[in-house]
Amino acid sequence: MLNLKNLTYYCNSLKSEREQLLQTPGLDSDDYLVSRKRANGKTSIFIRKKNPKDISLKKDTYVNKELLPEARIIARVMLAKKQLADIDMKIKVLDNLIRLLHRPSSADSYLQCHPWLQELLPQALSNGEKLLTWKNEPYERNMKYSENIICPTVVPNLFTRSKSEAAIISRFEHFGIPYHYDEIRYFNGTPLAIDFVCINVSTGKQWYWDHRGMLDDKSYIEKTLYCEGVLLNAGIISGINLIVTAETSAHPLDMQEVDEMIHYYLL
Repeated sequence: MLNLKNLTYYCNSLKSEREQLLQTPGLDSDDYLVSRKRANGKTSIFIRKKNPKDISLKKDTYVNKELLPEARIIARVMLAKKQLADIDMKIKVLDNLIRLLHRPSSADSYLQCHPWLQELLPQALSNGEKLLTWKNEPYERNMKYSENIICPTVVPNLFTRSKSEAAIISRFEHFGIPYHYDEIRYFNGTPLAIDFVCINVSTGKQWYWDHRGMLDDKSYIEKTLYCEGVLLNAGIISGINLIVTAETSAHPLDMQEVDEMIHYYLL
């Protein structure tokens, strides 16, 4: 069975590799190398330059010791262009495949087009409807220090405690990730306010998302370590069922990282 999470991660890795290759010095040059066998069996290398006025006219220059650094740059460019062509082909295939896997199942589409089936089979909710039902379920929300819940979000009447949390919600809404914000959960009898409880839209697996937004504040760090201990004792572990993002005043939240985590863990 195709793993959407791994496909997305691989595709993003290819895109990062592509960006690095695009920084190759001299990539816009049309010069390339050719080789010729000599009578003694050895190979000579030449730099072939295209005539800008007449591309049918080419000039070959033998690569001696003085031209060796230039030849190495051209060789690196030639290899980079081949790698870019391969990566572009793979990204195109993966993007199409990921788009296909994101489509609703035929059963879900059939249920949506024939609502009378749900009257006969009320338990036959589509996956999307199940997720929406969960998202809209009432839950115990943390209202402690409610005077700090002032940051607006893309969702009407939903406010958060920080701009970063509001930004994360905007990405959840963009990707269609069901979530509960600032929900109180009990771990071995200890109540904790979880920044986000999320559901993977492909597998239905539940994830906790902890955004640590003030890691340059000593008292905040102490509170974070306490909460982390409670979660660890309850089997809530980063990378297994917990997603962690962090920031300081000098290093704000990286939204590209947020998107990558959503792709990896929740799609």
